[in-house]
Amino acid sequence: MTLPATKNELKVMEQKLNSYGKTIHVWKAGVYGQEDEKFPLGEPRLAWSFNHLHEPQQGLLESVYESLDISVEQKRKERKDLVSQAKAQCGVNAIAGEFKGELKPLEGVKAKEGCE
Repeated sequence: MTLPATKNELKVMEQKLNSYGKTIHVWKAGVYGQEDEKFPLGEPRLAWSFNHLHEPQQGLLESVYESLDISVEQKRKERKDLVSQAKAQCGVNAIAGEFKGELKPLEGVKAKEGCE
């Protein structure tokens, strides 16, 4: 998640840090590398936050960061102090088996015990 350049970005990120957003989409639109479905059409799909490195399709993040002129390395440096505030969450590994290749943990993303 990113915001337009603002001095309040870290404050907003601190408030959103421990929300684990999930959304049900009833049609597919704006999926990187895939054609949009005509509105409304298709089965409901669960959208989620990325929990591991290599979950996003190759090229997706690079495309987003390039179009927004954002450096992910710089954002991580700016937000490093938020990592200690991250709470363990349910669902972190729920769909990990759906991805190809080795998934590597993101710093601060932890699975809550007893809910996977």
